[in-house]
Amino acid sequence: MIQRIFGIHFIMQQNNGYLKRSWIDPRIEVRALTVAGKGLFADSPIKRGDIVEIFGGELFSMQNVENEIHCLYTRIAVDEGVYIGLPKDTEDITIDEYTNHLYDPSCWLIDAVTLVARRDIKINEEITMD
Repeated sequence: MIQRIFGIHFIMQQNNGYLKRSWIDPRIEVRALTVAGKGLFADSPIKRGDIVEIFGGELFSMQNVENEIHCLYTRIAVDEGVYIGLPKDTEDITIDEYTNHLYDPSCWLIDAVTLVARRDIKINEEITMD
């Protein structure tokens, strides 16, 4: 299955229609937070409704979550007891690992894996989700 987003073709390789790796809008970069840790920030304006991330990885079960064999911060639920994320031994972590949560986020999920801007996002604003 091939999906086209922003002129980019994504091949959904036998992963139940999910990407093998997360896709992040090229207008987003990782930066240090003023308090501690890292976050994702817009280096160009992003319009309300623009897709900013599509989470990808391997599908796995709650048992895998309990056994902690997948990266904690790349994991997202896609169905009841089914998650998508990267294995812990992944050497090249995708930057979705730095998507932080906020009570009043700049983005929200429109389906299980697609994060879109819920309002216009200014340059240097952090990309957050609920």
